[in-house]
Amino acid sequence: MEFLKTIKAYLWVLRPKNLIIIGLTQYLLQYFVIGPRVDFVVLHGVLFPLFVLITMIIGASGYLINDIMDQKTDAINKPTQHFVGNQISEFQAWTFYLFLIITGALISVFIAHQSDNWSYIGLYPMATWSMYLYSRFLKSTILWGNIFVSAFIAFVWGILFLAQNTHYSLNNAFLQEMCLVYMCFAFLTNLLREIIKDAEDMDGDVQAQIITLPIAVGLPKTKWILKAIALILIFGLIFWLLTSLWTQTLPIKAIMILFVVAPIGSMIVRLNHAKNNIDFEKLSVLLKWVMLAGLVSIVVISKNV
Repeated sequence: MEFLKTIKAYLWVLRPKNLIIIGLTQYLLQYFVIGPRVDFVVLHGVLFPLFVLITMIIGASGYLINDIMDQKTDAINKPTQHFVGNQISEFQAWTFYLFLIITGALISVFIAHQSDNWSYIGLYPMATWSMYLYSRFLKSTILWGNIFVSAFIAFVWGILFLAQNTHYSLNNAFLQEMCLVYMCFAFLTNLLREIIKDAEDMDGDVQAQIITLPIAVGLPKTKWILKAIALILIFGLIFWLLTSLWTQTLPIKAIMILFVVAPIGSMIVRLNHAKNNIDFEKLSVLLKWVMLAGLVSIVVISKNV
């Protein structure tokens, strides 16, 4: 039983649900958005699943180094989900982290060699180093850490477009617009979620002397900032729905309004009554569903254009 608990702990620190979402995002975009519209893709055959695996490794290593750095705060904020320093020693966590980093590096070199494309080989070390710097320095800053994580989530779509566009095979107005729209959507939605998670973790952050936005300005002002970001997102989506050539059919508008815009509006209303970590956790889960709905909406739009 102890062995199974240890295995579970190693899996849990990698946030398997989040990694599945990362992988699912890239698979849906590859086979339902990009693939049907181009004659040639750089990452084909086994290279594409390996590319997805590298992206998941970057995410997993980020989650792991974050847990290594956050042992004190996690012991307070997540006592039942605190594994590093508990079921996994810090030395074991660092060893696992290095294993992930080296594995990802070897796979990235293999992909560059097989595709005969070394243009973006530096992106992998840049991404993993950035995740380390975030956990080491940016996470405890006001807003900058939130912005960094949100940019990484947007990067999950952007890096696929960049990699597949090596030979300018994606010079397609629809794909370029979807890339820009989804990256902006993913960035703003995740920025909302990161700030809400900071509000959820205030107790532990105060004890660990970590100054996040809710601690620096207080919950009332944080709620107003969240509402402002949410309204920017809502108005941006509505403007896009009204002006884009690809969103003029009623079913597409209905799907976006019902499953993306309306839940964001619901979050604004529910913010007024959010007082404790349970309330903010529910809002965080809601935004995760909104992000998934946004991805599915892009796929639906792609299938109907």
